[in-house]
Amino acid sequence: MASKSPRLRHPRPLDAGRFAADIASFELHLAAENKAAATIRIYTEAPRWFAAAHLLPETDKTRWDQVDVRDVQRWMVWLLRHYSETYAYQQYRSLQQFFRWLAAEDEIADPMAGLRAPKVADKPVPFFTSVELSKLEKACQGSTFRHHFSHTWLERGGAEGDLMELNGWSSPQMLQRYGASARGARARRHYDIVMDD
Repeated sequence: MASKSPRLRHPRPLDAGRFAADIASFELHLAAENKAAATIRIYTEAPRWFAAAHLLPETDKTRWDQVDVRDVQRWMVWLLRHYSETYAYQQYRSLQQFFRWLAAEDEIADPMAGLRAPKVADKPVPFFTSVELSKLEKACQGSTFRHHFSHTWLERGGAEGDLMELNGWSSPQMLQRYGASARGARARRHYDIVMDD
């Protein structure tokens, strides 16, 4: 098993085969919305990797409209076993953006519509139905994982707007709430950068 490191990433290059055309269209859509280059890369690499590492070798599916919730669940379980929870969460949010766009663009069912993002207390969660995660959220008071992800994202210099989009937040109050713990670390890091001789 690979080390669970947030720096560990997928092998390159990624060949999404017959799924690549829609990913290229999604990339154009994101560019037209003036998304940052890093956001475009993150959002498009997630479906490309999902197609290259799961759909093509593990299934007989040839179109996005054949993808179902079980495919996404299996992929998320695999990610949680091989990578950090933070990285799996990022992949989940990126796939969610892709499938929302695809469902609106091609009028197909969104395979992630019944899922919620993985939330982690002490260990990865293998399945992500709304009912199961609702119970987990109550047991963990819901915010442990989101705080960790948000803190890590902001502390490493991630953009606040991108964090809001990845977390599905429409309100800046959520950004203030979850980003507060990283403010001191970010201020110290920027002080070192600015004041470095």
